[in-house]
Amino acid sequence: MFAWRSSGDLTLIVDAISKYPQADQNRIGALGFSEGAVVSLLLAGHDPDRVKAVVAYYPITDFPYWYAGERTGVFSRALFALARWQLRVESGASDEEDFQRMLRLASPMSMVEFVRAPVLFVHGADDTLLPPEESQRMAERLRTSGATTEVLLVPDGGRLFNFRQPQQATDAWRATLAWLDRYLRPTAARSG
Repeated sequence: MFAWRSSGDLTLIVDAISKYPQADQNRIGALGFSEGAVVSLLLAGHDPDRVKAVVAYYPITDFPYWYAGERTGVFSRALFALARWQLRVESGASDEEDFQRMLRLASPMSMVEFVRAPVLFVHGADDTLLPPEESQRMAERLRTSGATTEVLLVPDGGRLFNFRQPQQATDAWRATLAWLDRYLRPTAARSG
């Protein structure tokens, strides 16, 4: 989660795409799952002129809020404790203050005011590790700042539903393709 340390590390992804002449620089989208969704949202905030659409599957959008949360049920509590421990270790933070700063910087919620790309959040309605509230809260903040956003709550979708539940995965993928088509297809192709 903390592989990047600056906005330049994030925008390097789009810089690399710009080296390919077959890539239309006016139609760059970002799609990510879990940690990849976090990076996609951060990329949209750090490079708002080039990222034109985002689809984020079950991201953590506010690390300090998520990290401080509680879970119910033995399995959920154990999984949450493991995820929190892993996040702390991966951060490499020298102390708690440094760790909290890193959590804020890694939070897409901190970039809401800079995101201009339309964002589709896709979240399993039954996800207990990363509750749908993560996507819903950020979508509401994006709407407040004037961004186009939707949240697709996948009925009966659990954690990582798109790898475990074929029908829910198919439905979510159709919505993903429709979103990207709507915001990345050339204008002439849309009207024709």
